[in-house]
Amino acid sequence: MVKQTDEAQELQRARLAATMAHEFNNVLMGIDTFVEVLRRRNVDERSRDALAHIQQSVNRGRRISSEILRFTRAPKPVLAVIDVKSWLLEFLPEAKALTNGRATVSGEAGLTVRGDVSQLNQVLANLVLNARDASADDAPIAIHAGRDGESGMLDLQVVDRGTGIPDELRERIFEPLFTTKRSGTGLGLAVVHQVISAHGGSVRVETKVGEGTAFHLLLPLGPPSERTSPTLPEAVLLVEDDAGVVAALREMLRDEGVSVKAAASAEEALVELERERPGVLILDVGLHGMSGLDLYEVIAGRWPRLPVIFISARYEAVDLARILLQPHVGFLRKPFESEQLLAALSRVAK
Repeated sequence: MVKQTDEAQELQRARLAATMAHEFNNVLMGIDTFVEVLRRRNVDERSRDALAHIQQSVNRGRRISSEILRFTRAPKPVLAVIDVKSWLLEFLPEAKALTNGRATVSGEAGLTVRGDVSQLNQVLANLVLNARDASADDAPIAIHAGRDGESGMLDLQVVDRGTGIPDELRERIFEPLFTTKRSGTGLGLAVVHQVISAHGGSVRVETKVGEGTAFHLLLPLGPPSERTSPTLPEAVLLVEDDAGVVAALREMLRDEGVSVKAAASAEEALVELERERPGVLILDVGLHGMSGLDLYEVIAGRWPRLPVIFISARYEAVDLARILLQPHVGFLRKPFESEQLLAALSRVAK
């Protein structure tokens, strides 16, 4: 009886954490997208610097929220073929923002992995932050990808010239909640280990006190990727009950030449769909009233080939695994980057 009570309390805490993270991620989504909109427009240098600081804070909030969710309910990675060098180049702006311009990336061309980009980005960000905190302000931080000679796997390295890790701490660095930082959560390296293990890989650490540390992420290599130019729909219907998210996504997509109609409820969405079918439906899973999943069942019955992108700050792609097997359906976890949305729109529209 006591065990059942403990399990029920643990489940309740997990649900509470997920709910809080959902609301927090909606706030971040609105901020993040408006920052992206402003960055694309002509602003002065001081404004660009201010936007960079806002973006950095949003990214930190995203990582903390993701770490909390991961330890209340560890999501399985949703695997796709990733061109490693292109991925690292796309990650470089965030790495530079985290390190005040000190980070560099390099890698062999033609290498791919099967991975979950959002989860692997979180891994790299956590390691880059650790490298930054362990290094002098002018010390370089290098991210490099190559083929490991012994295992034949991808060897993704994050290398710093910092203080190194003492022997007495080395065995504990992947423990959840263990940290030597005043402002640390103790979840960063635990997340790294968890994500890489879920991808079928492993983590190796080389460190020497006073000289620096190299984290080696060993991941199975994938097949060559196919790269295509994105083709966006002319119009989308956004079904979202958070006004800040609606306003932000409308501005961002407008800059890309995509017309956006919005509906705040399932009922409004059905009225709009009866009136005119969009190129793509962007559907929040956690709608109040009729949920996004229940609405999708209605939509799939009436318009079975309508392209749909589910968005959510609470659910993971694994929750929608059965639905996501269809090629015209996609999923993005809030807060997501504009490039992720544009790529998803292009994919499902085709």
